[in-house]
Amino acid sequence: MAAATSARGHDNATIVIEAFKAHYRSRGQGVTVCAHTWPHGCVYVVPEGPDMTCRARRHVTVELLNGSVCVDEHLREALGASERPTDPTDPDRQQGVRISATEPLGASCGASYGKFRWGLTFQEIETRWGDVAKFVALVADLLSRIPRPGEAQ
Repeated sequence: MAAATSARGHDNATIVIEAFKAHYRSRGQGVTVCAHTWPHGCVYVVPEGPDMTCRARRHVTVELLNGSVCVDEHLREALGASERPTDPTDPDRQQGVRISATEPLGASCGASYGKFRWGLTFQEIETRWGDVAKFVALVADLLSRIPRPGEAQ
């Protein structure tokens, strides 16, 4: 299955990932992107640090299939992210959700999505912010306000 592409003909996921890299690079800061390929693939975006093993620093994923951005509870409200679909027979996600690879909010991070239970489609991002770079700037600002693990709150 081919990745979704924007009206400009670029892979949507690449557009979002490159926007994150450009944002942090323009500020002289680092950002780590790390692929998570099971079951359908996403990329974790972690600013200012290479420690991808620290799950507490992961708050954003980009779905490789279609460029949707999924977030945890720290970002969902501020971004107005929608809850990813649940199995109506299992609303508490005890068994996990069988999600199609064509689900607009993606199907990565396993059947229960882990902590990335909310998301925005690439099209929502373009419609609401007009430009992926503006969306990324907002996300980066929100991420900078989340205390790092071990920091005083």
